[in-house]
Amino acid sequence: MNIYFSCNGLGLGHVGRSFTIANELKKQGHNVVFGTWGPAVDYARKEGYKCYSLNLIDWVDNFDGSIDFFKTFLNFPKMAYSFIKNYVLEKDILKNEKIDFVFSDSAFGHMPARTKGIKSMYMTHQITLPGVRKYASYFFEGAMYFLASFADKLVVCDFKKPNNLYPASISRYSKTKYIGPLVRKQPKEYSSKEEIKQKMGVDGKLCVIFISGPKQSPYALEKRIVALEDEFLKMKEWNFIIRVKTKRKSRGNIKYTTWIDDVFELISAADVIVSRAGFSTVCDIVCFGKKSILIPQPKQMEQEALGVYLEKKGCAYNLPQTDTNKIPKLIEKLDSDEPVEQKAKDYKKLFLKKDIAKTVRELID
Repeated sequence: MNIYFSCNGLGLGHVGRSFTIANELKKQGHNVVFGTWGPAVDYARKEGYKCYSLNLIDWVDNFDGSIDFFKTFLNFPKMAYSFIKNYVLEKDILKNEKIDFVFSDSAFGHMPARTKGIKSMYMTHQITLPGVRKYASYFFEGAMYFLASFADKLVVCDFKKPNNLYPASISRYSKTKYIGPLVRKQPKEYSSKEEIKQKMGVDGKLCVIFISGPKQSPYALEKRIVALEDEFLKMKEWNFIIRVKTKRKSRGNIKYTTWIDDVFELISAADVIVSRAGFSTVCDIVCFGKKSILIPQPKQMEQEALGVYLEKKGCAYNLPQTDTNKIPKLIEKLDSDEPVEQKAKDYKKLFLKKDIAKTVRELID
């Protein structure tokens, strides 16, 4: 079959998790084509996929990485125009590539697919809006079900309640199928933590800090993390590997890097991880049974809700970006927090029970 993946281009999480399914389909001999926007286009092409560049649909952000809701609202006509152009463009893609099936990850490719009689799935983990008034949440939920109605199946990439990782992934839609969170690698594919540390030349405890996100978000967080450098240098038992956006000189027990060859190997080696609270990133961390400190992007409702929810569940610490000065003490505290460690291990077992890529491939078949 010729299969088209229509992916949201806000960050790299949507395209990244879609690779889990696309790679499985490719192994089965199917031809896979992507369509997305922003940096996600290059990401898909580097992975070896043909990828169409769609028109940008994005928010407006502030210098601290937070979303500027007022300017985003004013930008709505431009976003609506981009949506219309993408609808026409994707309709042409389906025709030119002779697409047999469409997989839409929080995007809109399944809508032109319906007009051409092509079967499709719509995948998301965001069914409602957390932290807003009920009527606003109901409106968003209704909009999501309307969007999903153009597809043959609504696929939710989270565990069913009560094991769900995200509080707003609970669906009442009749065509819903829960497949579990998507991750590209499994812990069983890697050596033990000690062996990886030895290979990396790391002696002692390891804290990995991932500075990532779209637009201004990573630069705002990087500035705060680098300000803690002197505190990290005093933590003699610890080694720090920090992925930054700008080149920096490593010092003492701190190694800065702008590129990591295998993110999952680094996750495997870590004792504690500090990162943004993007859903795909969190799924990777939880899948490997790691303890983490999550720093949500300011005013990003999904990340803020996810951080709070996972802290309530006892499998992570949630930390507002304004409180990053607390990171050194929280690392020490989290390292000896046995309940969090046990909760992380329990979730790791849940991930190991599911072959999600196989489940989706069978659904498509």
